[in-house]
Order: sequence, then C-alpha cells, then structure tokens
Amino acid sequence: MSRHSYVHATPGLLAACVTFIVLASSASAETLILNCTPVGDSHTFRVTVDPTLGIVSNEGGHSGRRWAALVTDKDIAWNEIYDSRQAHIANHFVLDRTTGAFHGADRATSSEIMNAVCQKAP
Repeated sequence: MSRHSYVHATPGLLAACVTFIVLASSASAETLILNCTPVGDSHTFRVTVDPTLGIVSNEGGHSGRRWAALVTDKDIAWNEIYDSRQAHIANHFVLDRTTGAFHGADRATSSEIMNAVCQKAP
C-alpha cells in the first residue's frame, strides 16, 4: 500500500467549491453597519447586522457580544440577555429597517431604555 494518498477533483467538486467561496464572500458583503444616535443626545454608537447569519453586534448595549437576531424586510429584532457581576440584563431591541427607528426595552420592567435613530454608516 502506498504511503501517499491523492485526491482527485472532478469538475463538479471544483464548481461546488467555487460556488461556496463566492457565496461565503457575498454574505460578508451584505453586512449592515449603522450609526445610531439616541434622541436628545449627541453620542453615536454603532450597530452591525449580518442579515444572512442573523447576527447583531450592538455597541449601545455595552456588552461587546454578538446576538442572534430575527431579520425581516420590515425590522431586525433581538434580545440581549446575560448576567454580569453587577446585574442581570434582559433587554429587547427592535430596529425598523425603513425609518431607522431603534427602540430598546428592559424586559423585566417593560420600560424603554433606548430610543434612537440609525442610518447606514458612510
């Protein structure tokens, strides 16, 4: 038995690999980067959304984590739930894709914690 092994690629296998690479690179090209400004404030934070993977990173949430999101043509919604050394956080966020309105609520108290306007970063 030979100590060398060979892999023979068929044209179909090569085409499948090229298709995967193209789709993978196009998914990252669809990432939405938004600058958001809370109403009545000049501080801007960033929300990054990968609609293909359904992942959101919210700098306004201050956790530095990525969250699973429900992405539709109308809006993007996600929950940020975690325990920190200081508190238990359970927040729900919704970003309206048409108007850029961004709202967040504390799920425990149902009180509004975020009211901002977002637009695509240049």
